[in-house]
Amino acid sequence: NASAIIQFDSLAPLSTAPNQEINIGSLDIGIPLLNGRAEFQLAKDGRLHGSLRELDFFGGRIETEEFTIPKSYDGFTVPLLVNGASLEDILAQLQQKDLEATGTLNGRIPIVIEGGEVAIRNGILQTAEGGGKIQYRPAEEVRSSLSGANEGMALLLDIVDDFEYETVQVTLDEDAFGDVAFKFQIKGHNQAVHNGIPVHLNVSMDGPLRKILSQGLKSYNLPERLLSRIQEFKDSP
Repeated sequence: NASAIIQFDSLAPLSTAPNQEINIGSLDIGIPLLNGRAEFQLAKDGRLHGSLRELDFFGGRIETEEFTIPKSYDGFTVPLLVNGASLEDILAQLQQKDLEATGTLNGRIPIVIEGGEVAIRNGILQTAEGGGKIQYRPAEEVRSSLSGANEGMALLLDIVDDFEYETVQVTLDEDAFGDVAFKFQIKGHNQAVHNGIPVHLNVSMDGPLRKILSQGLKSYNLPERLLSRIQEFKDSP
């Protein structure tokens, strides 16, 4: 779902003028990236200079600094710079109805090309200043089952029922099978539990995030900007 009209300034060797534009409808790198714009230039020596100018990401945006892709791009890495990603939008996409959160995430998600595949490596996202809230309120039968496991689990459920966090740090890394491993480090308190004693939570989880999130793209419509570019391409001689 991308469109570009490319102006070449040389055919032998093949090269383009600067600031060639690509409009992107959706890009799947393990997480859904939508409605983007990238710029590039193909140099006569075969290298590709580019930058991602904007891309929607869970209510925020992603961009990159300018980078150069060599002829042999295997092992190439480019960090995506994340700004203002909404925790609420992320949980909505993951369809976690029992879990709610407020706040935004900023950080870097390095994207690596390995063996022709795109993967996430050592991404780190952190909440913006000001903190927010996390509420995990499972159905009563689930809560009763978890609470009955041990006293520690019962206490944890009480804490996350209305948890006010100061910071949240998320690290993510994708393995060769497409599963993304997450680690959450959360610092905060629940004022109603032990007089708001400070709590540090460390949570690890993994799963096929690429498959889960792609389900939310089934009803996605191409942005008007991309549709107009596609029509422009069709109408060109």
